Amino acid sequence: MKNFAAVSTIYVSQTLGDDFNSGIRFDNAELGNGPVKTIERALKIACGMRVGGYMQPLSVKLMDEAYELEKPIELGEFSTYGYNGGARCFDVTIEGFDRKKKPLISGGKRIEGFEKDTFNGVECLSVFLPEVKAGKWDFKDLYVNGVAAKRTRYPDEGFLLPEVVEVELDPENETSKTHSKWFIVKEGDLTEAVEKELLNASICFSHYWLSEMMGIEGYDKKTRKCTLDAYTRLTVSAKPDHAASMQYYFENLAYAFKNKGEWYLDKESGKLYYIPLDGQTAENLVVYAPMVESLVNINGGLKGEKTRGVTFKNLIFAYTKSDHTPCFEQEDENGVVVKLPTGADVQAAVGLRGAINFKNATACTVDGCEIFCVGTYGVKAYGGCDHIKVVNTQIHDCLGGGVSGGEDGQDELDKYVSDLVVKNCHLYNLGLKYYGAIGVLIIRGYNCVIENNDIHDLEYSGISVGWSWGFADTHIENIRIAFNRVYNIGKGHLSDMGGIYILGKQKGTVVSNNIVHDIKGRNYGAIGLYADEGCSSALFEKNIVYNVKDCFHIHFGSQNVVRNNIFAFPQKAAITMNKSFPYMKFIAECNIILLSGDSAAYGAWGSRCPYATSMYSDYNVIYHLDGKEPLFATSVFGETDFQEGKKLTSWDENTAFANPLFKDAKNFDFTLQENSPAFALGFKPIDLSKIGRQS
Repeated sequence: MKNFAAVSTIYVSQTLGDDFNSGIRFDNAELGNGPVKTIERALKIACGMRVGGYMQPLSVKLMDEAYELEKPIELGEFSTYGYNGGARCFDVTIEGFDRKKKPLISGGKRIEGFEKDTFNGVECLSVFLPEVKAGKWDFKDLYVNGVAAKRTRYPDEGFLLPEVVEVELDPENETSKTHSKWFIVKEGDLTEAVEKELLNASICFSHYWLSEMMGIEGYDKKTRKCTLDAYTRLTVSAKPDHAASMQYYFENLAYAFKNKGEWYLDKESGKLYYIPLDGQTAENLVVYAPMVESLVNINGGLKGEKTRGVTFKNLIFAYTKSDHTPCFEQEDENGVVVKLPTGADVQAAVGLRGAINFKNATACTVDGCEIFCVGTYGVKAYGGCDHIKVVNTQIHDCLGGGVSGGEDGQDELDKYVSDLVVKNCHLYNLGLKYYGAIGVLIIRGYNCVIENNDIHDLEYSGISVGWSWGFADTHIENIRIAFNRVYNIGKGHLSDMGGIYILGKQKGTVVSNNIVHDIKGRNYGAIGLYADEGCSSALFEKNIVYNVKDCFHIHFGSQNVVRNNIFAFPQKAAITMNKSFPYMKFIAECNIILLSGDSAAYGAWGSRCPYATSMYSDYNVIYHLDGKEPLFATSVFGETDFQEGKKLTSWDENTAFANPLFKDAKNFDFTLQENSPAFALGFKPIDLSKIGRQS
């Protein structure tokens, strides 16, 4: 019998292993002591060792290149491993056997055997799937060569607009939460072939900060009334230029199968069709259809104790479903609260799970991993978790977002995550289906760090912290957002986004030494640093923001400090606000503002925003690249030159209107020359060497 006091490693191999083995050797040289076959069995052995009193750190080493899961790996309350719900499986590292290779943990089924074919007159590749033909398998996502393949789309490009919606926009309440269940299609927008397929199609549309997806319940050809199988989350409009405008298209139509990279699953014939991209052949396709929604679920024990010290190191996680049906609550005619399906979460794709989920867990880590082609967030730490780390990890090409922490719902401590660390990660090509998904989202949290990450190429905000609108007290505090590079945010589908977005009271929150640039919104809100409703007690310093609509914007808030930042080339204004009252001041000092074109230094867009009561501003350097007089831009005073604006506000008595002397601002090199006038006003150099991922 093996002495488990001398065991620190349990080996797993789907090709060489047997779950009747002990798992303590990587070969089968000793009968019964070779590798086990499944990760589940290895974790059960680890649980058993803990019950037996063996407390040494343990490593579960994966020997094969890939592990295909039929169900998620579970630890804790919902585990099937026994031993007090599995929570005793602590201080375990799951990693690869070969340090030079990262094993794949896959939630998908590999599909092979493609052959040349023709579908709808289009040359393509196809494969017969008997389970689909028999009605035993269906899937809505497909991953080809490491990216999400496109579903068929009508129209090919652009969007359609309704002629009429069920509940049109209320001009007195332009973000009302009225819901529509139907709309009228404009005459001529749909071909007869499209109309025949609508009941098998999905409809996708964007408005405000939401992208909604749902099915079609019915369509009347005579009236062109299209009835949805869910309710819109917020108001939609038939007006073409409003943020509520319902810009829609259809997916999953056989009729629309025509473009490279598209796929279609014909359930009647049981065939999967795919149009290869240039260079793709039946021989070099790597195709996965997802089978599970999540890959790993770490839960606390049955007695409420936290699962501790589970580490995933140097692994690859991929291929999960994007199935998600949001709901909202509403009273019916009898006053009973019922849940109704809708097309989107209220914001930030907040209801999505993670490929890796932590619940009631502590001191767990995802280190050096790669997560891609998942239908959710990459990692999610639910309320009640603490000291979760996601470090040195790539999360990319996901239908959802990167990392999510905390929970929606009532503002209670059990909805908060604490001491969450997201550091030295590369998060990109996210929100491919759920446009509202965030790079790093802290719904509710305290003592958290988001540092040294590269976040780029997603549809909505890069980093978002807070879930309380207005001045209500919260436990959100001591959030550090530093040394991140956030860029290429927004692709014109959604509005109201920020490279870094902060919401509600945030005592001790610091946003510093970040570079944020190139943000594109649909109607409004393509902002570098966005302090939304009630943002208070936050510090924004030593950030560089350029090529956005507004560099820093505060909707309304109190006692925030904006200092020692470089704000360059805003489309509208460098520092802006929406609402202000006498007690809602913020301080802007020692900043450098560089303007071009018709952009302004300061802007106030709300009707309740008199400048003199909203901000204290001084010791800044303000300069227009063309030598023009800097502008105020405000809906209260109208556009005016800066000297006239100073008379209205008594600001900037010590501000210099001079060239800050950047090394090469036109090419975005904001290094200051030694004789810059900013230094005399107290500006401190910004160290760029520590921004972004560090090797």
